[in-house]
Amino acid sequence: MKGHLFRHIAFTCCVSVLLLLGIKCKPKKQEIPPFGDVHLDVVDENKQPIDSATIYLYNSKAAFDLAAQNAQKGIYSSTGSIATGKTIDGEIVFPDLPSNREYWVLAHDVKGVFVDGSISTTFPIYRDNADAYFYVPSFQNGTKVSAIIHLVPANALIKFETGNTDVITKLKIGDGDSTGSLKNKYLPVRKGNIPYYVRTNNCVWSGEVKAEGGKIATANLGNCAYVTYNFQTVSGNFGSATDFIKIYIGQNRYDDTKPPIAILTSGQLNQTVVLANDGVKYTYYAVHSNGKCAWEGLVQTVVTLNSCY
Repeated sequence: MKGHLFRHIAFTCCVSVLLLLGIKCKPKKQEIPPFGDVHLDVVDENKQPIDSATIYLYNSKAAFDLAAQNAQKGIYSSTGSIATGKTIDGEIVFPDLPSNREYWVLAHDVKGVFVDGSISTTFPIYRDNADAYFYVPSFQNGTKVSAIIHLVPANALIKFETGNTDVITKLKIGDGDSTGSLKNKYLPVRKGNIPYYVRTNNCVWSGEVKAEGGKIATANLGNCAYVTYNFQTVSGNFGSATDFIKIYIGQNRYDDTKPPIAILTSGQLNQTVVLANDGVKYTYYAVHSNGKCAWEGLVQTVVTLNSCY
């Protein structure tokens, strides 16, 4: 009993001394670890959970921007990410992330392949959030962040239809070039309004097609929008390296504001020109730089300017 009384008196004295000194007794504060959790729900365009979607987490905007740019081209990689994972039943958790900093998320998956009627192609349909720019703002210690990411079809196929059987010499669509047969040709693109330029030995088409994510867009080229013609001559028409032949179409020969459609020289004895295919019969006029020779006539697929010497 005396021992308990002594300890009580000693504690009371200690507290009294501390109070006299202006020092308050406080309970020890429990520190919150400088981490937090990020919980993501990943759903499709119908708000249904997506299983096995691939998730990349970034703590650098520059790394995320590069990944998003590559996603626009159908290239997905973990390069630059600080963590990756797969969703389970549409969910994924990144635990114990350092707090008080920002994060960016890129997610994608594959939703089967494109089907044209009853024909399955070999081109996969990608879904991602590269256009949505998903950003996790800085959070405090111990915070649990929850968010929903929507994945939508990101790519499309363009199918060209034409009765023309020529092999294309140039096909430019978006940022890519291609050559080969135009018939039954599918071209994978990122969704959007896609400009195209198609050229064969005899025809040229250009235009724009609207490509929706997850769908096949058909570009019906129909008849040639433009027709190509070739003008050629012989080396004997050039007595020196400074000689040239200017070629004009129709009445442009009388209009000083209209440049020649083609110029032939000793270093370029033939040149292809493109004219609109609107049913017009074109005429040409060609004149030599020496002022002594000229040619004119109806434009044919190939026009040969014979020797004038």
